[in-house]
Formats: sequence, structure tokens, C-alpha cells
Amino acid sequence: MPPPSLTSPVLGPTVAFVTDVDTPVAHQVSRRLAQTVVGSRRPAPTPSDGDGDNETAETPNQRLPDNDNSNGTAALGVIGAHGAVGDVENAAGVDPNYHVMGYCRFRNSTPDEEDVPDELKTDANDPVGKSASTRDLIASLNTPGRPGKHIRRAIQRNDKENLKKLILDSSIIIVDFIHSIDDVPFILEVLNENAALFVDNPKTVIAISTILTWGRTKPDLEDPDTPLAEDEYRRRKPHPNYRTHVALEKEWVKLSKKECYRAYVVFAGLVYHAGDSGFHPMLKAAWHGADVPVYGDGENFLPMIHLDDLCELVVLLAEKRPEDMKYLLAVDDARTSYGELAKAISQALGTGKIKTLPKEQAILDRDLDQTARDHLGISLRFEPSNIKKLGLKWKYESGLLENMSRYVDEFRQGRGLTPLKVMVLGPPQVGKTYYAQKLATHYQLPYVDVDSVMKETMERLHRRVQLGMALLAGDSGEAPSGDGAVTDVAALAAAAAQEHIDPADIEGERELLEELTEYSKNNNGSFPDAHVLSFMRAKLASMACQNQGYVLDGFPLTKAQAVAVFKKEDGEGGSGGNGTTDANEDGGDAERAALDASLLPAHIVVLDAPDEWILDRCMQRPDSEVTPKTSEEGMNQRLGEYRKQNVDDVTVLNVFDESEIHPTFFNVATGTQGPVTGIMALLHAATQAQATGAGGAPAVMGTATPVDVLPALLKLIGKPHNYGPSKEDISLRRRIKAEEAARVARRLEQEEHQRQQEERDRHARALADWYSSPECQVGRVKRQEQEVLEAQSLPLRHYLMQHVMPTLSLALMEVCKMRPDDPIDFLAEYLFRHAPISLTGLDPPSPEPVRLRGGGSGVHGVTTSADLPPPSPGAQCHTPTSNPSASTAGDSPTTAPGSAV
Repeated sequence: MPPPSLTSPVLGPTVAFVTDVDTPVAHQVSRRLAQTVVGSRRPAPTPSDGDGDNETAETPNQRLPDNDNSNGTAALGVIGAHGAVGDVENAAGVDPNYHVMGYCRFRNSTPDEEDVPDELKTDANDPVGKSASTRDLIASLNTPGRPGKHIRRAIQRNDKENLKKLILDSSIIIVDFIHSIDDVPFILEVLNENAALFVDNPKTVIAISTILTWGRTKPDLEDPDTPLAEDEYRRRKPHPNYRTHVALEKEWVKLSKKECYRAYVVFAGLVYHAGDSGFHPMLKAAWHGADVPVYGDGENFLPMIHLDDLCELVVLLAEKRPEDMKYLLAVDDARTSYGELAKAISQALGTGKIKTLPKEQAILDRDLDQTARDHLGISLRFEPSNIKKLGLKWKYESGLLENMSRYVDEFRQGRGLTPLKVMVLGPPQVGKTYYAQKLATHYQLPYVDVDSVMKETMERLHRRVQLGMALLAGDSGEAPSGDGAVTDVAALAAAAAQEHIDPADIEGERELLEELTEYSKNNNGSFPDAHVLSFMRAKLASMACQNQGYVLDGFPLTKAQAVAVFKKEDGEGGSGGNGTTDANEDGGDAERAALDASLLPAHIVVLDAPDEWILDRCMQRPDSEVTPKTSEEGMNQRLGEYRKQNVDDVTVLNVFDESEIHPTFFNVATGTQGPVTGIMALLHAATQAQATGAGGAPAVMGTATPVDVLPALLKLIGKPHNYGPSKEDISLRRRIKAEEAARVARRLEQEEHQRQQEERDRHARALADWYSSPECQVGRVKRQEQEVLEAQSLPLRHYLMQHVMPTLSLALMEVCKMRPDDPIDFLAEYLFRHAPISLTGLDPPSPEPVRLRGGGSGVHGVTTSADLPPPSPGAQCHTPTSNPSASTAGDSPTTAPGSAV
């Protein structure tokens, strides 16, 4: 619901107008203005200052004319420290903060709810249970098409009448040149035409432009390393896509020549923040573990500034309104190249790898808009001076590289990218792997188990050793041999750099690979416990698991393994011989060992079922699928070991229970769930389930079909913490939904067509049955006789309609008109006198005469005028006797021939 329109009290608020309030920069600027008390950032006056511009010299209850808006309502300035704000508000009854109005960039383009992940929804009262700092950070992110709650009034962008009114009514006007370049000419026209109205109360007009208007500026020929400064604005050369911006910047600054405006142009560097900034594609790629792309050689310098620093600068400029500056370079002090930035992001969030691509391929990156591509293609160095004169309190003054850890935390916090870590435990063959893989697919998390980790480790060691040996051979001048050998030393060096291979470590890795390979051959594919624990810990500590989380399948099995993998590294050896120590020896202190919170799971799911049910399930498998581990003897042994390891105080769950990570028990035989708050409750539930089956009912053997507990698991774990659907995923989801709807429509249409066809067939069968019934045979004979009679009588009907009915109709009408005493005699007399034969001389057709029953002759019993005597002369029609005076001797009761026609 848009905020209500402002009324204008006697003491009016200070109104600020901001364009494109749904874009990152304008959203944050308007938000900060709405939280800023008017005049609170202006310098404190000195005793010698008698100047009217120093609002801080006024008393709290005094009206300040300096910020009067154009409609004659005075704005309220704040005096002194923030402690006087309450007095001002109570005394004047006016909000001392800026009242911000504006319009959105996107017209009717509010994104669908499914397009906005729950982690990015800007509702401060969302049910996701975020901290206050997280909600504040999310609220600072813009939502396209939606003005923030701090906007007092939002108008349509194409509503020029209201746009003009807001411009005239605002004391501060802030225009985003990047997104509102098409509206700038209209705003300039309004300001120029109404300049005389603001002579007494000058407006502050700020243009937030882009550093790309300096994009092709050449460095000093004598000293190319000298950075550019604001006072060199006259020789700036714009990027080809921003020539219009330069022209409008010049027109904007010309407003300062009039006493009614204080105009400023801020050249913003590449703006980065937790939302969809120009660096977002690199952050996203690194978070997913992909190589961060670099378009070009990556040696160009990128002028940058954090969103908070840029917005703070704009608000400070609006408050202080300095008279000695027109242009301001909004960039930090760092000198950072594109390649250095990509490498730092990859190391902070991902694998540390980057990939260099031709500059022309940047246009194929759908995550990069044109503005971001233009920014990443420039190479400029600046030395801002005006920004330092304002006394800006920087957030990232030293640049992004030195604050990368802080920025990455901000990125994760703003997008809710907290890792989701799940551990799935239970006896063998209960279904751990099935549900663990289902959870990993649903939540898009790395699936981790001992087999996959060891396979991945062996492949990585083999690849590194092979590459390292080839690199050493190339350095020594020996030609590498073997299948797939690489002879290009430069390519080897590049590949080794991507793998972070140190030639000094190659020999040690080769020996480790040989040791593991030999041990695996001699021990039926297993590996030494110490190495397994070390590799499992390394996997859980990898960037993929730290960024996204993991689903850990069936590990650890013992308390000793849990402590070795999850304990802090500052304890005694991380994954050394402790991994093979007997659980009873270290059981006293194992669960009390300090654990590494960054590795611990957030959810522990224990799947269980009675041993008989598990054995029965294994026995139902085909003989071709039975292995020594899944045979009856092997399963009895494995189940016995599991039950022995998970009784009372030796269970692995004790380690996590001491850290307040309590498991949740699911009986897959019955699908029941019971919240578990301690180990004894878990063991009691498992014992009860094994003895009677869950729910107190006897366990049913011979029907070992597991109940699907996946919905209960998804409900327990909650919503995903991942990056949310990509644009491609959203498009695919919509396409699948549309295809499903079309498929349902086609199915319904086919069902309706089939129903109609079946109805037609049923009706046809019913008719056929009826026609073949005796009742239908009699009715059909009668219908046939009737049809024959109608066919034979058709000529007669035609004859009557042509020769009899015209005259007879006239006669009947005359009878109704005259109402004679003897209508029959009158009708006969009328027919005698008006026979068609006497008028036309035509003879009727002469069919064969038919003898009537009364003895006369005629055609089909119809007497014609030829069979009758001529009418007697002077025949009179008698009028009704009830009215003898109705006619006289001279009246004729008949009508002249043809008069009734």
C-alpha cells in the first residue's frame, strides 16, 4: 500500500526527492535520509559565526527558514546534538527527519514471490528468525518494483504532473543518472523554468553519475602513474556508451550558476554490496565452488566504492552543501586490479581458482548486465580530494581486498547463505544412504560418505602426482612419457598453479598415494583409519562444505572417530593415532573435548528399525544382489557390532549430545518419529521399537517394506539455506509448470472427448436395441403407413391451397364480420357468388371423379362449382333477427366482388 500523500502543516517537514528508489543506490540513499535528522550532520557553529546557514545556532523551538520548501511551508531543522530531537518533535509536532518521496525504476515489474528466495525477502518481520543486524542488512537491499517502507509517497515514473510537483516541493533533489538518464532532461527543464521561485531558499540538487564518464581518459603522458583528480574533469573522455551522461552532467552543474541551486555531480566507482552488485557473479561462482571468470588479462585497475560509503557521502553532501566543490570522485583509496579481485574472492569463498576468458565472452554471461561489463573493462586510478574535505566516515576506505573477509560475511549474512549440515546415522541396511542422497539432492548439498571421500582423495592425489612429476620432468629437460602426457611446460605450470602444487610436496604425495594403494589392495578395499579420519575432516572443512553444508552418511561410527574428526585443531593432533584408540580408553573425556563449531552438524537424524525387520528386508533381495556384507551371517555380525557400539554411555551420539546437538529418531519400519532430548531416551525408544515395533504394536515380519519418512525429514530440517533458484532454474520451473498445465488440459480434453464418444456409442447401441425390439417393429409399421398417407395427400393439399383456401378464407372473414343468423347459408351464398371460376374463367384440374357416400359426384368428395346450379337472382342474406333495425330494404348484405380481397 503506497504511503499517504503529505499534508503541509504550518511547520512543514524537509522533503527530499529521490529517483529510482527501488535500485540499490537510491534505495539506500533514501533510507539513510529518512533516518537522518535534518541538520544533524552540519558542522557546529563557532561563536563568531552569525551566518544564517548555521542551523545549529538556533533554539529547539525556533523555525528555520533555510530549508523552506517552494509551497511556502517552512521545513524544520535540527539543532545541536540528537538529544534535542525529542524537544523539537514535541514542540513543533513535526517529524525532524527527512521526508523522502520518489518513484520506482521498474514499472509494474514486481517480481513473483517464487523469484525472491526466503533468505532475501525484505520483510523485517519475516518468520525465518533472523537477528536484528541481519534484518537491518536485508532491509537495506532493494526489491525491484517495490518502494521501501521509508518512502512517504511513491508516484508513477511517467506521471509528469506529480513529478513536477514533487520536484518543486522538495528541498533536496537526488537523481540517479545511471537509471534515470531519460528523465534528466525533464527534471532540468523544470528546475530551469522555475528557478526564480527558489532565490530565497536554494535547493540542493545532487546527480549520482558513474565513473564511466571518465572511462577513456588518458593518464598524464609525463607521469602515467599519476592518478586522476576532480580538478581534471574538463579533460575527461567518456566511455562510448556514456557520452549522453557527460552532456547532462555539464547541464546539471550549470544550475550552480543560478543563486537558487547548489548543484553537485558525484562520480561513483564500481559499487559493491551484499545484493546484486557488479561483483555478484564472481561471488556466486565462488560460493558454488566454480572457477571465478576473469574476462581479459585481469590487469586493469577497477575504481570501486562500497554502497554504504557512497550513500553516506551523498547524505553528507546533502546536509553540508559545500560551496567550493561541484564534482566529487566517489572511489576508495585502493589500487586493485580485476585479476587480484577475482583471485581474492575465489580464495575467500571458493577453491581459489580463476579462469581467464576472452573479453568478448563477457557478453555471454547472463549474470552480467551491460553496466557491469562496462565497469569491468575500464582501467583507471583516481585520487579523490573533495571526499576527504567532507570528513566522510569510511566503512571500506582501504579497499575491498583488505576487507574481503568482512565483505564475504556481509554477503553471506545478507543472502542467508548459512551452511546446512545434516548427519544421518543408523544400523546397516536401514536406508541411510537412500535418505542421505535424497536430502542432498533436495537441499543441493554435498553428499559425504567414507567411500566417496576416499575415491575423490585417491583421484586427486593421482592427478596431482602425475601433474607434479610431469612438471618436474619438464623442468629437468626430460620429456614426459606415457598416455596423456603433456609436453608444454607453460601449460604444465599453469595447471600446477591452478592445483596449487608445490614441487617440494610432490614426493610426499607420491609416497602417500603408493601407501594407500598398497593398503587398499591388501585389505579388501579399506584404508587406514588415521588417513580416513584425516581426509574426512579435510572434506568437512573444505569450502564447499563450509559454504553450503553437507549431508554426512553413516559416519562417524564411534566416539573416538567423532572426536578425531570434529575436535578443535588446537588440541592434541587432529587426525593422528587417536582415531584408532579404543573407545573405552578415551570415553571418559571424549564427549567433553572441545569441538569445532564450524564442522559440527546442525541436525542429527537416526534411522532405526528392529533387527528382525532389517534381516527380513535383506533376505527379500535377489541372490544376485547378496554380498558377504548383506548375507544373513554378515548382517547378524554387523548389527551386533552396531548395537554394541550404541548402548548407554559408549554411543557416538554422546559426543554431540554434550554439545546440545540432540538427535531425532525415526522408525523406518512404521514411519513414526519421536523427538529425542537425550541419549537414554533414544536408547529406550530403540529398545522399545526393537521389542514391539513402534507405536506399541507387534512388529510384522515378512513384510519389510519401509515407510517413507522423507516428508518428515524435510519438515524437521526446514527450508533450504542455499543460494536459491537461478534465473535458469526459475525459467525451467515455469516451463515445467506450463507443460504440466498443458498436459493436464490435454488429458482433460481427451477424457471429455472419450466421454462424449462413449455417450454417442451408448446412444447408438440403445437405438439399435430399440429398433430390434417388438415394440419398435409395430411403431415402425405405423410410422411407415403414416408417411405413405402423407405422401399421397400432398397433391391434394397443394390443390386446396391454390384453388379453395383463398376464397374460403375470405368467406370466413366475411362471416365473422357480418354475423348472419344463418352463417352456413351465408357462407354458401358467398361461395356461390365469388367462385374463382366465374371470375377467372379457369377450370380446375379434372382428376378421376370419386363417388361420395352421399351419392353425389366430385373430386375426392369435394363438390365443385360446376356441379352446382347457378345462384337464384335476387338472393338475399338475412340479418340477425335480434336486431331487425340493423338493415333497410335498400341495404345489400353482400360485398362487391373483390372488395374483401
